[in-house]
Amino acid sequence: MSRLSLSGNQLSGEIPPKLGNLTSLSSLSLYGNQLSGKIPSELGNLTSLRTLRLGNNRLSGALPASLTSLSNMIRFSFNDTDLCEPTDTAFQSWLSTISESESTGVPCMIPNGDVDGNESVGLSDAILILKMLTGTGPGDVRIYSEADINGDGEIGTEELIYILRELSK
Repeated sequence: MSRLSLSGNQLSGEIPPKLGNLTSLSSLSLYGNQLSGKIPSELGNLTSLRTLRLGNNRLSGALPASLTSLSNMIRFSFNDTDLCEPTDTAFQSWLSTISESESTGVPCMIPNGDVDGNESVGLSDAILILKMLTGTGPGDVRIYSEADINGDGEIGTEELIYILRELSK
C-alpha cells in the first residue's frame, strides 16, 4: 500500500502509533476527522512519505522531532488543530524545505517542545512572547495578565495558546 486516505470519516481517538509500521506509504491523509491527542513519534518511521495531512482534527501538543526524518515530504498540513511547531533550528529548517505546508503558525513555547497543557510560563515571559509575535504594545497585552488565575505569576500553556489565537484574529 502506498497511499492511505481516511479523510472525513469522523474517526475519533488517538492516531495509532502502529501507523508508523506502514513504511512504504507515500501519502497519509487523516484530514477532517475528530482525532485527538499527540502525534505519535512513530510517524517519523514513514521515510517514504511525501504527503501528510493532519489538519482539521483535535490534535494537540508539539509536533514530534522524529518528523524531521521525513526527507521526502513535499505536502504537510496540520492547520485547524491545536498542534504547535517546535522552535529549534533543526525542525524549522526541515519545515522550510516542504514546498506545500499549512500550519497553525503557533510556536511551542515550552522547553523541549513538550506542550501537554500541564506546563506553564512566567507571566512576564508570556507577555514578551505575545509582544514579539503580535507587535502589540504593553497596553494591548495588559488585559491578558488576568489569565494568571492562580496569582502565581504564571500562565498555563492552554491559556497562552488561546491568547495567541485571540490576538491573531
